[in-house]
Formats: sequence, structure tokens, C-alpha cells
Amino acid sequence: MFLTSVFTHMLPPEVRHYMDEIRRVLKPTGRSLMTFFLLNPASRAAIEAGRTKRKFAHEGEGYRYDIPGKPEAAVAYREEDALSLMEAAGLALDGPIHYGRWAGHQPAAAGQDVVVVKPAA
Repeated sequence: MFLTSVFTHMLPPEVRHYMDEIRRVLKPTGRSLMTFFLLNPASRAAIEAGRTKRKFAHEGEGYRYDIPGKPEAAVAYREEDALSLMEAAGLALDGPIHYGRWAGHQPAAAGQDVVVVKPAA
């Protein structure tokens, strides 16, 4: 199951719902690839240093966003919050997070941060 550039346009209640549905339909041996804008010390440092196009300067309840009045245009989550949403739905990381070019990571496989999950044991 692939969800590219989906959660970067969704607010927390919808993300929670999608995570629950992913877990519900994912086979025991299944995997889901999803992308995010994840806020962590490295991405925050890149934002502060002006090395990113996106600033995520506006704050909502449990997320940050780029464009005033249009939060779904580009939504970022604290990395620990995104991981908590996955865990609460019964999902676990399947390998490391692959951080994207959006926050200056080089080399990077994608523009956004890529996460692969599996059903939790």
C-alpha cells in the first residue's frame, strides 16, 4: 500500500482514521509506504538556517503548516507524534525513516520523508 503526499495534506483526526484503516486492511505480512514532513531536530535546524523552502511557521493542534488559512496545503508533524499515531493504530516501523530533500538531506530518495510500516507484533 502506497500513500505518497497524502499525510502532508491531512490534519490529525483524518491521519488517525487513515492509520486505523491501514492497519485494518493490511495483511499480517503486508507493508505500507507513506510520506510525511517530519519535524525533528535536524529538520528544525534546516528550517531555522533557511535551508528549506517550507517553514511550517503556523501552528495547529498537533501539527504545523505553511500557508495561513490553508493548513492542508502542506502539513508537518513532529516525528514523535507521527510515530505515536502509527503505534496507536497497531503499526510499527519496518526499517529506518528515509529523510527527504525538503529538509536538506542529501542524498535522499524522495522529496518528503519516507516511512514504511508493518503490523505491530
